[in-house]
Amino acid sequence: MSVRDKLYIGGAWVAPSNPDLLLDIHSPHDQSVLGSAAQAAPADIDAAVAAARKAFDHGPWPHTTPEERQAIVRRYDELRAARADEVALAISVENGSAHWFTQAGQPFLTRQVKAYLKAAEEFGWEEIVEPSDDSVAFDTIVRREAIGVVAAVIPWNSPFSAATAKLVPALLAGNTVILKVSPENSLSMALLADLWHEAGLPQGVLSVLPADRETSEYLVSHPDVDKISFTGSTRAGRRIASIAGDHLKRVGLELGGKSAAVILDDADLDTVMQGLRFGSLGNNGEACILQTRILAPRSRYEDVIDAVKTMVESLTVGDPARPDTFIGPMIRPDQQQRVIDYINIGIKEGARLVTGGP
Repeated sequence: MSVRDKLYIGGAWVAPSNPDLLLDIHSPHDQSVLGSAAQAAPADIDAAVAAARKAFDHGPWPHTTPEERQAIVRRYDELRAARADEVALAISVENGSAHWFTQAGQPFLTRQVKAYLKAAEEFGWEEIVEPSDDSVAFDTIVRREAIGVVAAVIPWNSPFSAATAKLVPALLAGNTVILKVSPENSLSMALLADLWHEAGLPQGVLSVLPADRETSEYLVSHPDVDKISFTGSTRAGRRIASIAGDHLKRVGLELGGKSAAVILDDADLDTVMQGLRFGSLGNNGEACILQTRILAPRSRYEDVIDAVKTMVESLTVGDPARPDTFIGPMIRPDQQQRVIDYINIGIKEGARLVTGGP
């Protein structure tokens, strides 16, 4: 059993302000205890924000060159790639994500980091703009600077990918970051903190804190936070946007989607089902980018239903660690019950249950 009884605050593992907030992390597969991890309280948020504020206002990080920051980010990804199997397994056992999915996600993480590095290499950090006519006798220097202290809040469903999308651009720009992660991901995100620490971030630049919703709200409303970046539910996004508005903070929101797969009259259904297998049911169906609706021509409606039924029934459901498992367990019993409730609502409203169900 893994025990993480300290919090990663400002580049160091420190004792939490409330040692009693030690959370047991349960396996979604069999409910066994995988380990325990400290959880952040408001006092820990204060410590993390103070460290980030000091590092940004008085530390070396914002004054490093873009190339120096890129080197640390590149080093982080090399360390993560070297431990890709460990990272994939940590996500699987904690989230219930099938191991094929978390393994396939490891090369994607590298592509993700490389895309940000390429953008940073080509970005105009400082540009000289020459006058447009002879009436102006001087050039203009345009310098793009970091915002400051960033509160980055991510969901539980794909923690390393979501953390990469928040951390890498913010750090490349010279910001300091408090990454607020879900309690369900406490163990795998402690591993992420280890990797960034080994990569050589200066003191104060990064904190990684698992915390509940109330503590998260304390973070985003903190007066010393300059920017909020949030990925999660639309409901939570509305609340964060209102807090940002009250404090006139910069805010970026990536909220829940409802994407549709549109099947045209001449579509090859075998090809479509292969796409939907991954595009609708990858990561146990727990991802905001998945196609959660299928729009089909009336003339082919029954054919599409039969094809979807056959495809879904071909998938192996079970232990996420097994190589033949395509769909693992949902992360928590309440999430499972929520899906069952939606199925029951659909049946009550007249939907036809084709396969599975309560």
